[in-house]
Amino acid sequence: MRMLATLGAGALFGTLMATAPAHAVDEGFYVGGSIGETTVEENVDGIDLDETDTSWKVFAGARFGLFGIEGGYVDLADVSDNGADAEVTGWDLFGTVNVGAGPVTVFGKAGAIAWDADVEVLGVSAGDDGTDLAYGIGASIGIMPLTAIRAEWERFDIGDLDKVDMMSLGLEVGF
Repeated sequence: MRMLATLGAGALFGTLMATAPAHAVDEGFYVGGSIGETTVEENVDGIDLDETDTSWKVFAGARFGLFGIEGGYVDLADVSDNGADAEVTGWDLFGTVNVGAGPVTVFGKAGAIAWDADVEVLGVSAGDDGTDLAYGIGASIGIMPLTAIRAEWERFDIGDLDKVDMMSLGLEVGF
């Protein structure tokens, strides 16, 4: 059984290396979109909001070797729990660090999000907006020239919300 697992891992590694020319953009411009799940946590006057919701984003960026820049629009969540509701959207801008090997690229990013949040607690509505820190990590794997599948985790430090995390899977296309 161990021999079969070793052969399987070797075959997978060989396949990945054979597809090395099918990688995402190492340098240049790209666009993409992702869909995922956002978790929002908040505690207001003893009322806990701890919910997840489907979220999505569109993004564009440019890589200049090891470094890059990326920005986009993100619809983070529209969640309800225990008498509290929150809807969060925003525009983000990141600096990125990208390390690639063959068809796989691992990246980290840090920047800011200009957000808009509408929160309602026990029938009392409050809207707020601002600009705060955002950061994340992820990886992409080339599936054909200039096209990659991308997975990432992002944290958005939005106003008084205790936690806003997004896990997503998407497609990135270079040109």
